[in-house]
Amino acid sequence: MHGCSKHIDMYFHFLRELTKNETIQLVHCSTLEQVVDMMTKALKLDTFVKPCKLIEVCLLMDVN
Repeated sequence: MHGCSKHIDMYFHFLRELTKNETIQLVHCSTLEQVVDMMTKALKLDTFVKPCKLIEVCLLMDVN
């Protein structure tokens, strides 16, 4: 099973090294700020509307 997850290990160590060298800074992003969730998860309507506004998508139905 190592062969299937080797790329994850390499990516993790690569990011850890960049963070250690202060080349990048990782910042926590809450679920409410994850725009991609609207395309990968089943969300409640109110949770779905916020990412739509972030990427400036217009909804065809009236959401109040």
